[in-house]
Amino acid sequence: MRKTRKLLVIPKSRDGAKKEVSDLLTKAKIQFEKVETELIGDEQILWVNTSQEKKAKEVLKKADIKSFTSDVTILRLSEKPGELAKIARILTASGITVKDAHLILKSKKHALYGITTSRPRETEKLIAKLEAFLKEGKE
Repeated sequence: MRKTRKLLVIPKSRDGAKKEVSDLLTKAKIQFEKVETELIGDEQILWVNTSQEKKAKEVLKKADIKSFTSDVTILRLSEKPGELAKIARILTASGITVKDAHLILKSKKHALYGITTSRPRETEKLIAKLEAFLKEGKE
């Protein structure tokens, strides 16, 4: 049995995005557990839980829909200058090489970034710890 992974999908529009993505994947006979929606400012993103993420990405790409596989660590940061650089410095100090970092989506208050590193699993764990620490500081 293959491990289910989360694929981040940036739909072309909010109207019917969840149905459109579900229909595309079903038509291509790609199994998925669920499609979840989330808002970043006014923009909608989708999370697709599937064990066939590479095939799903190919299908979505053919439909001109952007998606990001689980080897890309997704970060939601405050929309302030230098926030991504801080994370990159922490990762580098932890012995993790940042291969690529790019903006995926931006709103007035938040930005969604994708980071590819030399050690994706360790990156995910470190980012989760940082997010928990930052969340504690706000409470």
